[in-house]
This record gives sequence, C-alpha cells and structure tokens, in this order.
Amino acid sequence: MPRLGPVTREPRRPTRPPTQKTPVFSAAKLEKEKKVKNILDFASDLRMRLSEDLVSNLRTKDGALLDLVSDLKRYIKPLPLSTTSAASKKAEFDILGTDLWNLATQLKRSWDGWNYEASKDDTTVDGSRSNPIFEALTCHIRVFSFLLIDTGCMPQVEKELNDPSRFLRLVGISIKSGRTCLLCSELELALVSLERAAACLQVLHDVEKVSGGSSSRENLDPEDKLLLGRYSAEYYGLRIMLAWRQDRLDIAEHMYAELQQSTESPAASLTPPSAEALADMFHTIGRSLLHNRTFSPAIEWLTRARDTLLSQPVERLSITASELKLAVLHDLVKAFLAECSADSKDKAENTLAMIEREHGGKLAWMLLKLDMLKLQEGRDIADRYYEVLLRIIESVILTENIFRMIIHRWHELKTLSPILAQRALDDLLDLRLYATDNTDRIERIVVMRVWVSMSSPEVNESVTAFHTFLESVLRNVKGPFSAQAAHAAQMLIWKKIESCFSGGAYRECKDWCQSAGHHLFSQTGDLNRSTVLRKLMICEIKCKQFKEAKDVYQAMPQSGRDALTTQYLLYKIAIQEGNSEIAAECLDKICRQSHKDKTLLFACVADAQETGEKSQAIHALHKVLEKYDYKSPGGVHLPALLRCTIRLISGEIFDDLKKNSILLEDLCYTYESAFSHVEKQRKSAGDDKAGTFTLDELEWFAKSSYNAAVKLCSHIDPNFLSRLLDSCVEFIDGHIKASNSVKSDFGVRKLHATYLAASAHLVLARGEDDIELSKKHYLSVRDYSSSYYQLFAADTEPLNISAEMQKDLIFKQFHLLKFSLEACLYLSDWTTIDTLFSLALKLPQSRQTGQDDWTAQWQTLGDLTLHLQAQAANQGVDITTRTKFLKYLQAIMNRLRQSPSSVTARQHIARWLRCMFQAAQSIDQEMAVKVLEQAGVLAREWSVAKGDSEGRMEGKERDKPVFPQEEMEWLVATSFNWAVDAYCGGDNGACQKWGEAALGLADALASSGEGGKRLLKEVQERYKKLRWTQEDEMVE
Repeated sequence: MPRLGPVTREPRRPTRPPTQKTPVFSAAKLEKEKKVKNILDFASDLRMRLSEDLVSNLRTKDGALLDLVSDLKRYIKPLPLSTTSAASKKAEFDILGTDLWNLATQLKRSWDGWNYEASKDDTTVDGSRSNPIFEALTCHIRVFSFLLIDTGCMPQVEKELNDPSRFLRLVGISIKSGRTCLLCSELELALVSLERAAACLQVLHDVEKVSGGSSSRENLDPEDKLLLGRYSAEYYGLRIMLAWRQDRLDIAEHMYAELQQSTESPAASLTPPSAEALADMFHTIGRSLLHNRTFSPAIEWLTRARDTLLSQPVERLSITASELKLAVLHDLVKAFLAECSADSKDKAENTLAMIEREHGGKLAWMLLKLDMLKLQEGRDIADRYYEVLLRIIESVILTENIFRMIIHRWHELKTLSPILAQRALDDLLDLRLYATDNTDRIERIVVMRVWVSMSSPEVNESVTAFHTFLESVLRNVKGPFSAQAAHAAQMLIWKKIESCFSGGAYRECKDWCQSAGHHLFSQTGDLNRSTVLRKLMICEIKCKQFKEAKDVYQAMPQSGRDALTTQYLLYKIAIQEGNSEIAAECLDKICRQSHKDKTLLFACVADAQETGEKSQAIHALHKVLEKYDYKSPGGVHLPALLRCTIRLISGEIFDDLKKNSILLEDLCYTYESAFSHVEKQRKSAGDDKAGTFTLDELEWFAKSSYNAAVKLCSHIDPNFLSRLLDSCVEFIDGHIKASNSVKSDFGVRKLHATYLAASAHLVLARGEDDIELSKKHYLSVRDYSSSYYQLFAADTEPLNISAEMQKDLIFKQFHLLKFSLEACLYLSDWTTIDTLFSLALKLPQSRQTGQDDWTAQWQTLGDLTLHLQAQAANQGVDITTRTKFLKYLQAIMNRLRQSPSSVTARQHIARWLRCMFQAAQSIDQEMAVKVLEQAGVLAREWSVAKGDSEGRMEGKERDKPVFPQEEMEWLVATSFNWAVDAYCGGDNGACQKWGEAALGLADALASSGEGGKRLLKEVQERYKKLRWTQEDEMVE
C-alpha cells in the first residue's frame, strides 16, 4: 500500500460556535473527574485522621464511629472505578489504598492494646471483647482500601494483562479483606471482596496457560503457580463459609465441588496454615450442623475437615492443628453416634480407635468412650463405665469444668448402677478430694453420696454404715460443713426419717434422727437442729418414753424450745403426767404464737378431753376465741365452735357483770365474726341460702345476742351494747332473708333491738368529742330509726301484739323520731325534717297511749322544735325552712290543746308562744300578730277553764294563773314597745297594729287578777298619750 504524503493544513475559516455535543461530553468528563477527586480527597482525609490518635478520640464516641462507617459505605459503592476515569490517578489510588490498609491494621492493634490496658485498670472491662461498631469500621476501611488498590492496579492496556504479579497481589488482598468481613459478619462487603477476587483469579487462570493448537505455553513461574493454587483454595474456602453464613448450604456444596475441580490436587496446593484454616471452616460448618441435629450433612463436612488435615504432613502442621484434629474427630464420633445406624456405629468405633492411637490418654478419648458405652448393651456395661470414669478421676486435673463433667458422667453411671455410683463417689473422695482440702467440692460430693444412699432402693445402706461414713468424712475435713451443704444433707436424710416414721418404725426413725443431728451438720442453725430434735421427741412420745422426750427437749436450743410445735409436744407430755401448771404455761405460749393456724390449739383441746382435763379444754377453747380468724379447720363445724365459745364467754361474763372489757370485746368480736362468715357463705351460695349457718343456727345467734344485750344493757359501755345489738339485727335480717318470712317474735325482737341500738348510738354520739365519729353515730341513729319506722308500719298488724305492747312500741317510735330530729340537727340535714314531723303528727291519739305520758312526749318534741328553729337561724338556713318549724310547733300546740292540759303543759305553750313571737318577728310579722292573737284567745279560754275547774284544783295550783302572767306581761310590753318604735319611725299603720295587739293582750290578762288589770290600765294610759293629727296620723 503506498504511503500517504504529508497533508498541509488549510487556513481556518470562520465557523459557527461548536454544537451542543461538545459541552455534553465535557460535562460527563468533569463529572467523572469530580467523582475521582471526591474519592481521593476522602481517602486522603481518612488517612490523615487515621494517622492521628484515632483510638483515643473515638473509643468513647460511638456516634462518630457510626458517621465514619456511613461515609465509607457511600464511597465504597462506586468502587472500583473504570480504567478510563482513573487512568491518570492510578498511582495515587494505589498509594492511598496501601497506606489505608496498613493504617487499618495498626488501628486494630492499637484498639486491642487499649482494651487490654483498660481491662488491667478496670476489672469491669473485658479486654478480650471488641466494640462491634469499631470492628465494622476497620472492616469497611479494609474493603475501601482494597477497592482503592484495585482501582490503582487495574490494567489499562493489553500488555498489562500478562503481568500476573499485580493480579496475585489483588487476589491476596481481596482474600484478606473477605476473611475480615466474614469475621465481622459483614456479608455484603465480603461478597464484594470475593467477587473481585474471583475476577482476578479468572484472569490469572487465563494467563496461566494460553492454548494454541495442541500445545500450551507456560506464562506463570512455579512459585506464582503455587501461590495461585493456594489463593484459589482459600478463595473457595471463603466462598463456602460465606454461603454457609448466608444459610445457602447448596451454594456451599457447589463451591466445594469447584474447589475440587480448581486444581489437580487441592490439598497439595494448600500450605499447612491454609489447610488448617480451611479445615477449621469445615469443622465450624459441621459442628453447627451437628448442633442443629442435621447429622448426615454434619458427618460430610466433618469428614472433609478430617481429610483436609490428614492431607498435610503432620510435622508441618502447627501445634493447634493437633487440637483441631482432635476436636474434628471428637465431633465426628458424636455425629456418628447420633446417627444411630449400624454403619455409623462402626465408623464411630474406627474413628474412636484412631483417637485412641493418637490421643489414648487424653480426656476427649475417655469421654467418647463413655458415650460409646452408653449406646451399648450388656451386663458389664456399668462395670466398664465405672472403670473409665475411675480412670478419669485418677488422671485428670480437677479444674472446675472437669469437676462438673465428672459430676455429669456420674449421673449417667447412677442410671446404670446406683451401687457403683456410690462407690465412685467414695473413690473420688478418697483418691482426690480429701488430699486437696477443697471443702466446697467435698461437701458437694458428700451431699450427692447422701442422696444416692437415701433415694436408691438398690443401695439400702444401714444406719450403722451411714453413720460410719459420716465419721470418716469428719476425720478428713477440718470442721463441720457449711450451712448450705449441711442443710441439703439433712433434707435428704429427712426423707428417710419421714419414710420410717410413716411406716411406724419409730426406733429406726430415732437412729436416723441421730444421724441427721451429726456434728458434721452442726452449722445448719438452731431451726434445723430443733426440727430434727422435735422429730426425735415425737418418736420418744410414740414409744411412751416421756422422760427421754423431756431430755430431748432440754437438749434443744432455746429458740426451738419456744417454738409452737415444741410447746405442743411439751403440753402433751404435761397432760400425760398430770402437770397442769406446765400445761397451762404451754397453752399460753401456743396461743401467743398462733396467728392464723389454730390447729394446735384444737389439738390441745382434743388432748385435754382425751385425758379428762376439762379445765384445760375450756382454757384452750378460750384461747381459740381470742385468736379466731374466720376460718374453720377441717372436721370442725364453725357454728358449733362459735356457739361453744359464746356460751363459755357468756357464762364467765354473766357470773360477774363487772367483768373487764376484754371479755366483752371477745364476745362482740365473736358475734361479728360469726355474721361475717354468714355473709360470706350467703354470697357464695346465693341470697336464699345461709351456707353452713342454717335457719336454726341463725335463730340461735339472733336470740343469744339479743338476750346478752338486754341482760347487759345497764351494766356495760354503750359501745359494746351497740355492737351486740348491731349483730343481733344483722342475724335477724339474715334469718328473714334465708326464710323469706318474719316470725312474730322475730319482728318484735327486731323492733326492740333497733330501738336499743339507736339509743346506744345516740349516747355515743352525745358523748363523743371527735366530730366525725359523733356524726357517724348520728347516722347510725337515723338509720336504725328509719328501719324501726318501716318495720313498725309493716309488721304491727300481722304480729298480733297486745294493746300494752302497742302502747310501748308507739312510745319507742316517738322517742326515735326525736332522736332522728336531733341527728338531722347535728348532721345539718334539713331535707328530711318534713317526713319526720309528718310521722310524729300521725301517731295515735292519747286515748291509746295515756294522757300524762302523751303530754310529756309532745312537750319535749315542742322544745326540740324550738331548738331546731334556733339552730337553723344560726346556721343561716333559708326562711322557708325556718317558717316550717314555727308551723310544726303550732301543730304541736294544737295537739296539746285537743286534750285537757295540765298547768305544766300550759306553761310550755305560753313559753312556746313567746319564742314563736320572737322568731316570727324576723320572718313574718303577720305570723307574729297571729301569735299574739292566739295568746289572747288562750288566756281568755284558760281563764274560763280555771273558773270551771277551780273547785277541783288543790294546793298551789289554785293560786297560779292559768296563763303565766310573766309570759303575758312580756308579750304585752314587747308588742307595745314595737308600737312605740313604729310611731317613732313614722309607720302609723304598724304603730296602730302593735298598739291594738298590746291592748288586746292586756285586756285578756285583766281577767286573771289585779296584776292584769293594772297592766291593762297602764297600757291604756300610755296608748292615750299617742294621738292622730289627721285621719291616719297619731301624735303625742
């Protein structure tokens, strides 16, 4: 082809500005350069930061570590860069990557060193543990630095592809990076590193042999080829581990197959360290599969680990390789045994024989031998197992873990032969433990020895032999066992004691109790020692050896002697020997210590009854009452027990009515407890049932409480009386609910009890200094009174009561009405006043109740009404309510006027009129005028009545005016003074009204005597001095 000649350059013509394509290309190029610059700047900054004391700056700042990890993830993502974008910066990428890789290694060492120093200064710091965040940081730095190196070493021209050194370097770094990522559980980063390793390995394999025709040309040195083979094996090993960590066992199997095909002899291409690492990976996978009980895959991977180690010369392996091989074979035997097939058992025996040849004296072989024996059958298995275990006991160093392992294997031996297990413990004590003076281990083994002796029927050790063993232990230790060990041993012996006691073998039980109290177990404390001696004391009592039983009591610690059960045992002895003084003392101690469980008190009652000691039985029953807690022990009818208790206390109280308050408190408490149980039973069984308390029981408790209250009402404190009556009413109500009917005597009894209860609460309310408690009692007064009204209105007809009783019940109701009014006063309850007065005014007339008593009742009610009106005014109650009181007082006066009144009644009426006049003046003046008019009418009326009955009046009553003169004079003077006040105030109408009212009253009083006439004359004269200037005016 002819050569072209030189071309001259034509002159440039003016052209248009360049098209838009050039700026687009330049922008993309600038973007790539910017990306390269950002990565290099970040790498340079990271190198500078790592060069400083980063460990001391970041070891307490997890937030800073996390930020740095986030930055690294962002810059790792675009790496490695293409050759075109980083062509001019390849050397810089390589240098920065290399520096960062080395700094990451130094950083890890510095961190580990700081952790170690910190753990020496602070025992709470674990120097072997790393910070997971810091581990992630070092992992990301290594991947980032590898990718930088990868970018820097990426071949740019074709001839660089034939340079294997740079690819070998990249493969080595990528494998290290991937291994670090796997150790840090950064699986995605590990995959990135291993993918780059795979790419480089592919290039190296392509470079290794270039095929051409029938011949091939070698392009790698022998050393490079060995290195390539090693890297390939390590790469596939890491890919296997990565797949396993990703739960992709299928990929792991594929990678293992690739490993086998990668070279002609994978094992020969591995160095001993690489082979150990690969075997360790396989062992890790196999052990994990074994732990997950997937035995066939576990056997396969463990076999690969074994074969990998066996492929290397033994002399070239490290010291740890031998331990790794033993661990692999150990797990392999366990996998074979777990598979439980005939073939796997043979393989397990062969593998175990291999271990025996190489490690016959080691613990691992002996443990596997024990595992093999467990799966075999035969009469001599237990003996062979014992021999291997004894060999372990004789040969191993007794570290804590080894000691625990021996204990575990001993338990397996115990399942085969308890007798040999007991012998093994004796051998362990005699051969190893006594010489070490390790008290803790000796105690543990002795407790196990006690356990196997006490719990295994095959052993059946006698008391004498067991006591001899305890003496042997005592000779070989420095002193008694610790409290924990002694307590454990005693608990095991206690089971034997209980077994003998329940079987009636009291004498053998005594011997075991003496063994349980051996000096070796003296540190258990007074409580356990007392428990054992108490059991011994019971055995002596069972054997009728009371003197020996008292000797055991004297040997007991003081705390044990004062115990509840011990006092009960001493009580039994005292009852048997007839020592009433000791029996009473024991009973008193039992009562003081009994809080909830009264079983022993009942047992004392039963024992006393069996021996004929009635006084002790009564005393014990009394103690039951003092501590009774609403619960009835099994086999005891609660109502019967309460009745017996009530009869006992009532008898003591009625014999001497001046008994102290303790017995009264007991009596009240017993009734309250009984009703509390009634309520509980009724709610659980339904409203129509009374549970264990039948109708007869309820009737008995109601009558008993009522009779006690009536008999004691004038002798006891109102507080006790109110409690008794409260219980009585509750029992009556419970009877009514249970029977759905009311007996006549129950109705009358409830009326009387309600009246007495209201009276008692009223006395308590009046005498109580505490205002709140006083109000509480007043509330009870009102409640009982209301109950009485309802019951009286409903039950008087069907009760068929006599006229005399009817009169008494009406009187009681009148009293309760007054009690309720007083309660309303102190409770400031003005809403129920109308109801109470309506009930009072509806009561029967005097012809049914008796004139004198009736008059007195109405007089007290009128006085109470005036008091209520005054208190309402003081409390600022509204005028309407206050006016009602005056109206009710007017109604009461009308009631008294309907029947012949005594002088006392007329005096009350006169006084009420005066008080009404005063109260009405501030409420309603028209009412006040009417009061004056009513006073005048009564004065004239009673003057006439006096003349009619003067012959029947005797003594001082004949000389007294019918309408009290002082009351009338006060009314006259007050009304006339109000007339004068009105005159001075210019109110002529009011002046005339009050003046005429005063004249009318004075005129009514004139008929009563000379004093009344003088008063009338004086009022007339004073009234005449007032005159009117005009028709409606009056002047003086």
